[in-house]
Amino acid sequence: MIVDELENSAVYEKVLPGLAAAFRFLVDNARADLPEGDYEIDGRNVYAVVLHRVTTPIEGAQFETHDRYADLHCVMSGRETIGWAPRKCLRAHSEHDPKGDVTFYDLPPDPTLVKMDPGRFALFLPDDGHMPLKQREKPSEVYKIVVKVRVEKAMGKQ
Repeated sequence: MIVDELENSAVYEKVLPGLAAAFRFLVDNARADLPEGDYEIDGRNVYAVVLHRVTTPIEGAQFETHDRYADLHCVMSGRETIGWAPRKCLRAHSEHDPKGDVTFYDLPPDPTLVKMDPGRFALFLPDDGHMPLKQREKPSEVYKIVVKVRVEKAMGKQ
């Protein structure tokens, strides 16, 4: 997991192929209020999912991981908490769904909680379990963009 401010994104652009395009999309749309939906950046190699949601309590939540994509979460407005834990420390309660590229896990006893404010991003690689859209003290309306960056070939997976 990498967490930083969007203004520092140039430092991380070479971490994965496609990440520069992902950050460019975030920077270009930081002040826009895009409608919910998917936005292709480089076909299905890099695409954005725009979300308008209300955060929910951590109690009863679940973690998730992805095998084929890294997730680049960026809060545009509102506030959320994202949980993080290494995949190897999580206990799966579902089989991997290849269509949705997701596996779900039980909530670990002591996850790392990251406070996300507007302009902050978090990059989750396939070994990073994460739990997005959790509230802090109270529910918050969140406008965020999640950019999916294909990692299969970049990380030696086919």
